[in-house]
Amino acid sequence: MLGVVVGVMALMVALGLMTGLQSEIRSKILGATAHISIFRSGNEPFDNYRDVVAKARQVPRVLGAAPTVYGKGLMMTAGGSAVATMKGVVPSQERTVTDLAAQVEEGQLDALDHVAEGSLPPVLLGRDLASTLGVGVGDVVSVTSPNGRLSPYGWCRA
Repeated sequence: MLGVVVGVMALMVALGLMTGLQSEIRSKILGATAHISIFRSGNEPFDNYRDVVAKARQVPRVLGAAPTVYGKGLMMTAGGSAVATMKGVVPSQERTVTDLAAQVEEGQLDALDHVAEGSLPPVLLGRDLASTLGVGVGDVVSVTSPNGRLSPYGWCRA
C-alpha cells in the first residue's frame, strides 16, 4: 500500500512540474515572437510595409502589428565575436506584438526608444550572445553585415 501511495505521489509531482514547465516555455517563446509573420516572397523589397501593417491592424481580433527587419551579422567586441541573427524593431510598435519588455534582465527596453543625437544606437542582446561576446549594459558592440558592397566610402547597401 505504501508503494502505491509513493508511486501515485511521484506521478502527481512529475505531472505538476511538467505542466508548469510547459506553460513557462510556451510563454517565453510566444512572448518574444509574434504569432504570425508576413514576409515578401523571394528577395523582393518590402517597400509598402506600412500599408501591410495598417491592413493587419484592421483584421478582426488582431491586437497589434509591427514592422520587423531580420538579417545576419557578425558581432564583435574585445572579448569575442559571434554570428547572430538580428531583428530590427520599432520599440513602441513591438510592444503591441510581443512581451519583450518582460524578458529584459539587465537594462531597460525603453533605452531603445530614446537615442541621443551623436550617440551609438542601442541594441538588446540575448543572454547567451552577451555571454559569448563578454559584454554587459553600456558596452560597445561592432556589427558587420554581409549584405552590401564595399566602396571607397565604406559599406553600401547592394
